[in-house]
Amino acid sequence: MAAGLGSRLDSVTPELLAQLPAAARAAVAVAFADAVPPLFGYTGAILAVAFVLTLFLPERRLRTTAYSEDLPPEGTSDA
Repeated sequence: MAAGLGSRLDSVTPELLAQLPAAARAAVAVAFADAVPPLFGYTGAILAVAFVLTLFLPERRLRTTAYSEDLPPEGTSDA
């Protein structure tokens, strides 16, 4: 199949697939059908782990004011 695509293997388009023989089109369809579903499974597992890890992040209090002239900006050392 790669011989039918030649150097254009990295940019497969519908137009390019339409030019392939039926057997090569079927091979490409099977390759994509076999490759894509596991990616969704792996992504789902990674997202589940990331969600569980977010449950362990420390809770921080939110600000109650947006700006105060009395306080110096954070990161400065005005005493």
